[in-house]
Formats: sequence, structure tokens, C-alpha cells
Amino acid sequence: MNEFIIDLILLVVLTCSIAWCAVVHRRLKKIGFERSEVASFIQGVDTVVARAEAAMARLKVTAEEVAHEMTTGEDEARHRLDELNKLISAAMRVSQRLETSMNTAYRRLAEVPSRAGAVIDEEVKVAEVPQCEPSPMPAVTMHRRPVSSDLLALPAEAAEPEAIRPTFDELPLGMVEREKAPSLLAGRPRHRSTVNSILNRLARHAPAEPMFEPVDAM
Repeated sequence: MNEFIIDLILLVVLTCSIAWCAVVHRRLKKIGFERSEVASFIQGVDTVVARAEAAMARLKVTAEEVAHEMTTGEDEARHRLDELNKLISAAMRVSQRLETSMNTAYRRLAEVPSRAGAVIDEEVKVAEVPQCEPSPMPAVTMHRRPVSSDLLALPAEAAEPEAIRPTFDELPLGMVEREKAPSLLAGRPRHRSTVNSILNRLARHAPAEPMFEPVDAM
């Protein structure tokens, strides 16, 4: 009885082992058929990984170039910014100078009309002042006096120095009128010197009365 029970247990175990071996054989058979697909899949993965590594290397190089360009551009931008700040400060100074000059010019232009108005007012005041008309000069008649023999004996070139010539205060009234009258011989030095010498002699020998006698106007 005991042996029969043991045989039954062994039979069940052997049956289970045979079934398990059959299942494993089938699965191993499937794996053998799919090995080529697995190899191709692994090869594809390897290719993709190699491409990714190359792309990463290129991305790394590109990132380094971009970083260098950004650094250079940043330095250049800072330099340009400094130059722009200098230009802006210079432009501000120039604008301040222009504003100051314009304010000064406006003040001067504002002062010019006032000065012009003051000058015009002065001219108007001067124009409004009544001017006195000159009184008519009395008519005069000339009386020829006899010339002495000494005067007739004078040479044509006789002339005295300018230093001893009498002044207008020392001359008689008639002689002063003659000195003030326009001379017809103004352009001839020789005749002028002769006339001056004759007038000087007349001033010395003539009496202290006027040579012109005023006559009442008609």
C-alpha cells in the first residue's frame, strides 16, 4: 500500500516534468527564430547611438562657437555702449551751449528794439526842437583904398614865414572877412604866397577900422 502511493507520486512528478520540458522546448525554439531580429535591432540601436554621439559632439562644438561669438559680441556691445554714452554726453554739452547761446541771442534781440526805440525817441525830440532861422546878413559895399608906393614896390616872390603871420584876432574885421572868403587862387601856391604877403603888409600899415562898411538891406 505504501509502495503504491509512492509510485503514484512519482508518476505525477514525472508527468509534470515532461510537460514543463515540452513548454521550455517550445519557448527556446521561438527564441532561436527571433535571434536574427534581435541582432538587427541591436545593430540599429548601435547605429543610432553612434549618430547621437556624433550629433552631441557637433552640438558641443557649436555651443562653444556660439559662446565665443556671444562673448565677443558682448564685449563689442559694451565698447559701443561706452562710445554712445560719450557721444550722448558730448551732445548734451553741445545742446547746453547752443541753448545758452540762443538765450543770449534772444536777450540781445530783445534789447535791440528798446535801444532802437530810445534812439528814435531822441531823434524825434531833436526833430521837435524848433530851429532858429539865421538872420539875414547885412549887405556890404567895398571901398577901394589907395595902395601905397611901398606895397607896389614889393617883388612877386616876396613871402614871409608862416610863424610871423598874424592870427584872426590880430587882423581887422575886413581882413578876417577876406581870410574867410574863398580864394580864387587856391590851387596856385605862388600866387597864394604873394597874396598872403600883401595881406600881411596891409594888416600892418592899415588903420584899425573895418575895410567893409555895412549897408542896410534894401
